[in-house]
Amino acid sequence: MTTSTKHPLWHGALTEGTHPLLWTFDAGRITGPVQTDDLPDNTILATDSSYTQATPCPVTPDALPSDGTYRILPTVTQSSPQDRLTWARVAAIGFQSLNPDWDGILCLPGGSTTYWLHLSAKEIVSFQGCATPQLAYALDAGITPDTDAADQTMSRPANLAAHIHTAQVGRNAQALLGHLLGAEIAATRPYWLGQEVALIGTAPLTNAYATILNAQHVPLIRADGAKMVEKGFQILNALSSLSWDKDPRRRRSCRLHTRSRSGFGDFVRKVLVHELGIAIAAFDIAFDIVDLQPHAGMAHCALAAVTGNTMSFNDLGFRCLGGHFCPHSCRRALWALGAILSAHWQGARAVSNAIEIEGLRKIYSGSGKSAPKEALKGIDLSIPRGSVFGLLGPNGAGKSTLINILAGLVVKTEGTVRIWGWDQDKNPRQSRASIGIMPQELNLDPFFTPRGSLEVQAGLYGVPRSQRRSDEILKFVGLEDKAEAYARTLSGGMRRRLLL
Repeated sequence: MTTSTKHPLWHGALTEGTHPLLWTFDAGRITGPVQTDDLPDNTILATDSSYTQATPCPVTPDALPSDGTYRILPTVTQSSPQDRLTWARVAAIGFQSLNPDWDGILCLPGGSTTYWLHLSAKEIVSFQGCATPQLAYALDAGITPDTDAADQTMSRPANLAAHIHTAQVGRNAQALLGHLLGAEIAATRPYWLGQEVALIGTAPLTNAYATILNAQHVPLIRADGAKMVEKGFQILNALSSLSWDKDPRRRRSCRLHTRSRSGFGDFVRKVLVHELGIAIAAFDIAFDIVDLQPHAGMAHCALAAVTGNTMSFNDLGFRCLGGHFCPHSCRRALWALGAILSAHWQGARAVSNAIEIEGLRKIYSGSGKSAPKEALKGIDLSIPRGSVFGLLGPNGAGKSTLINILAGLVVKTEGTVRIWGWDQDKNPRQSRASIGIMPQELNLDPFFTPRGSLEVQAGLYGVPRSQRRSDEILKFVGLEDKAEAYARTLSGGMRRRLLL
């Protein structure tokens, strides 16, 4: 761990190809990247690792784990399509820090892989990797594409192999690259169609991607890939850098610094920690307000890190048996404490109303000769937690509009909506995740079994197989004996329970 200096020296490294690329950050100066297999200490490392986060996940992680030598950027994993995201996340972090309200697609061409990332609400929703750069290099396709060839393959991707052969026979490198990019653009159409795309990269094919996307009239912005990577590493270093005073008389405090160039200084914060005493007191306070027994493993490991593996946990709380103080371990322990408290408070938010609506209005714009229609006129409504509420009204009263706004399916004109305390405008993802809708029509796939339906839903939401609870849920709704029956054979009540 680097000791406190005015301008600490640190490094950022990522693996994109066979050799790591290393940047050096020293006294505000940035040098690199250079290829090296010898990584120095105090390096933030973005490589495929055992530290993972599954999509959807925040673009910028809350913390960086350490393997004892390097700080590691967690690898983003995805089950369908199966993929792992490493180096491209650094550039995404840099771009998102400069464009905090961005909601769209990032296209990141690399030396061997191009990644397409869907960013929404500061989260990586999904991503798709394509091996087009590898194929272009192997086939000696050049760097300038033929847009007509790209259009030809986009319209008939199944003929890609034949198109490549024709281009090779004709020694037409531009057509060859056009066919390869056309196949990728066709495969990633669900990402870029109807979306704004940010093209980030310095790889040789970056301009080729811009040519093809412009030919498809895709709204496109360009960003310097090197600058985005540098900014991304600065954000990550600011996230995790602790510096300690060398003076023993002042070693009872630590300062969390955001070490970066101008433009990021507003995020500088100071955290004072009174060594072991404050760390233990923090856990004691947490024990008073949260039942930490379910988190005993995490809590014990965290406290053991603070005290040199001399902390025990029992039904009465924590018992300190003595030990030594480790600043780096203390930081990890306090992160663990934050995770415990976050898990508790997110699971049981202290709100009295499940739903709160204030001044809600919805005006549907007119079309042709029809005038605009005001469906909701300043609705104020509070539904207490634990209650059963009936929303009644004649046809056209706005019941469906109101429910669709609550579910995030319809955009309101004005007003405030909070679901379990989550503001729909400030916390859209948490708000949507806090509400479910039982549709009036049965929309089950008749050829799926109840277990198969739950497995599909879990997959769509990125739940790993090891964390799925399909059998537990079926038992809860009384359908465990129908787990392998086709949905079309279930009674009406059973189908309703399955929808639930």
